Amino acid sequence: MRAHERIGSVLAALAVLLLTVRTGRAHDQRPDDVPVSHLRGGGPAGEDCLAGVEVVGVAVPPRARNVVCEDGDQVCDRDGLVNGQCEFWLRLCFNEFDDRCTVAEVGAARVLGAEGDRDVTMLARALVHVDMPSSVPGVCGPLTTFTIPLGERRNGSPRKARKVLQSEATAIDGTVDADRVKLLCKPPRKERRRNAITFASIQRRIFARQCAFSGCHGPVNPQADLVLVGERAYDDLVDRLATTAAASFAGKKRVVPGAPSTSFLMDKLGGQLAPGEGAPMPLDRAPLRPDQLEAIRKWILAGAPRERAVGGTFEGELDQQPRIGAPLPPPGGYQVKLDPVPVGDLPETEGCQLVRLGNPDDVFVQKWEMFMHEGSHHFILRAFRCTDADGDGTNDCDEPDFDARFPRGFRPCEEFNHLSSSFLVGAQTPHFLVDYQTPTTGVALALHRNQPLLLNSHYTNPFSDTVAEVWVNATPVDESLVRHRARILFETVANAFIRVPPGEKAPAAAQACAFAESPICDAAGEPRPAATHFALLGVTSHMHKRSLKFVSDLHDSAGNRLSRGAEDMADPADGSRHLYVSTEYSDPVNLTFWPPIIVTAGQQLQYTCSLDNGVDTPVKLGCEEEPGQTPGRSIVEQVIAGGDQFAGAARWCESDADCAGFGTERCVPANLVFGFRADDDMCILPGLFYPCPGDAASCLE
Repeated sequence: MRAHERIGSVLAALAVLLLTVRTGRAHDQRPDDVPVSHLRGGGPAGEDCLAGVEVVGVAVPPRARNVVCEDGDQVCDRDGLVNGQCEFWLRLCFNEFDDRCTVAEVGAARVLGAEGDRDVTMLARALVHVDMPSSVPGVCGPLTTFTIPLGERRNGSPRKARKVLQSEATAIDGTVDADRVKLLCKPPRKERRRNAITFASIQRRIFARQCAFSGCHGPVNPQADLVLVGERAYDDLVDRLATTAAASFAGKKRVVPGAPSTSFLMDKLGGQLAPGEGAPMPLDRAPLRPDQLEAIRKWILAGAPRERAVGGTFEGELDQQPRIGAPLPPPGGYQVKLDPVPVGDLPETEGCQLVRLGNPDDVFVQKWEMFMHEGSHHFILRAFRCTDADGDGTNDCDEPDFDARFPRGFRPCEEFNHLSSSFLVGAQTPHFLVDYQTPTTGVALALHRNQPLLLNSHYTNPFSDTVAEVWVNATPVDESLVRHRARILFETVANAFIRVPPGEKAPAAAQACAFAESPICDAAGEPRPAATHFALLGVTSHMHKRSLKFVSDLHDSAGNRLSRGAEDMADPADGSRHLYVSTEYSDPVNLTFWPPIIVTAGQQLQYTCSLDNGVDTPVKLGCEEEPGQTPGRSIVEQVIAGGDQFAGAARWCESDADCAGFGTERCVPANLVFGFRADDDMCILPGLFYPCPGDAASCLE
């Protein structure tokens, strides 16, 4: 997503305190939902604890020296794909004390055989960020990736492959701990027709055993009028609106073919629920196993077929991009489309395309619906501001040369003067529905005739044949039903504060500028609140892959948090209550409020992102510009230095080859800062509100 505020010197000064907040982590603080193993690596008992290897996603005995993973395993293979390789996440840790060892001070460490292997090289370079000498128990270097491609037999079939990781740690008294750990990648299990995924097998193996009981989702008195056994089950699930109050108001469907991350069924089974969306399922029973959840996800991803078997078995993942068919335009509405863009061998692609909505007159939009293939990182729909800025008596959007000012097709967003357009709606899931529920709320979004739109699409490239493609449906509504014009929250000031060194965690925080004045908002050039009361209709979040959590709360003018009691969301980590919490960057909670939350001017809607650079997610890599200087500068640092505020992210790299001709030509662990790539990070609060015409009572008139 594109930020647009100008950050001034006042903002830079106010950021100083925030930039000093850092949280390191010993390896034993990892959440319990992902297994972690600590391998000593071998050697005499008294020396074999100076150093060791921590591997995420595997569980092995304490004295093991080998790690085995299967391509596509949803836990140990961290890319989650059957793609001819296993991706491990690992790091070196030091002073793994136990009762067999004598406490020592580690003076130095090194990784052997780094030449020619990019993953071993990065593991070695990550050690720069461990302070030596060190006697701190369990201190670790940043987490890095360790990829092992499968081998190939003469007949072309895959075979297992291995890498050996060798390292040494030396204590200040001269004691040496020499370690050797072998990591093995195996081909995925062969597909067996009798084990293939079908809707019938999901019913038989999962629903019938876990869900279809009397008083739950059996045929007698089914909860939510949802039956999960027999022929009725398919029609009860696929393309059916959820009946839970909040989910129904938000327009969520139980199963959206091709879009598991948008399907309410997956939210219920995974426990990713907003207030009013009910309890996680199965109720009062053990959660589904990862392989069961994966089977349901794969079935939905393949289009939720009624009878056809989908590719693979209950293990693994599709390695080719599942593509949706072109959706039908909405009755009486409009459809625009981003033309197909093959991603090719790029790690990701982002760009924009100019289109016209095609509405012959000014229109109020009640509903947006967006459709994308799997692999979409985000999509943003922006509207050009249609005014007579040049004062010639003709709206600029209606001038005959308007479209000619911009390139045709899919091009970098900077070529479209995208900062002159306004955010309308955005999505991070393959299917996304925004319904303002105008007959109930009186809310709709006003657009100019034949509205010029900017389609901003960002696709990552997890598949061998990834294609970026987007459809957008707009459903109009009768103007007589509209009492309030929707306004869009798109709060981005927190982006200025993102700066996390390798091997650390840190927060980025700010307040929404739409409801309260602040020096930061003034410095960012944000307009001051335009009413005395506002109706907040919903909030969501936008982060990238190294963000762990997004929290938002409403505070009074004195800074005290305003509680909604049981309607607040619970933080799964510590049980604390907040207006909004989301821990999934790729499938954030979309929280709606009706009746709306009435916000008085001066109250502060604050939001915070918890960011991680090599603690629970792999460290950010970037091309080194100056010898010994960690690359990557925050927006604040860029402003202080007088540079382009949005150009501080380190140049992307996976190996030294990606840095050829740039800086020192070395790929190294980098600071995590704001950037447009999924490999960098963002902290953005999108939402929906409208200014009230008068006092609080007027908000609902």
